[in-house]
Amino acid sequence: MNDAIKTKQETREQEHADILANFLRTFECAAGRAVLEHLHATAGTRCSSFHPGANGIDAIAAAKRDGGKTLVWFIEAKLEEARAAGRTETSGKPKTTGGRTARRKST
Repeated sequence: MNDAIKTKQETREQEHADILANFLRTFECAAGRAVLEHLHATAGTRCSSFHPGANGIDAIAAAKRDGGKTLVWFIEAKLEEARAAGRTETSGKPKTTGGRTARRKST
């Protein structure tokens, strides 16, 4: 692989790692968790998109609800990816990210 391609790839990987770290910083704090919970409630991620109305089921309204759900699930997926990436470093030791795991008290 030539140096220019390798450098671009490394830059993309670093940018991706930075974005994942930003997801964790944004949503792992108390305020971020509250916002994410609000997004789940607002988007209705825990219920069906199809709601019967007076004229049956409105497919366009259901598609809009699915769009909101997709965005919340995207955020959740990025958080899971960030947590998984943060679990190990090159040394093989767990990496603390300041998330819930780092705050647990040992007994």
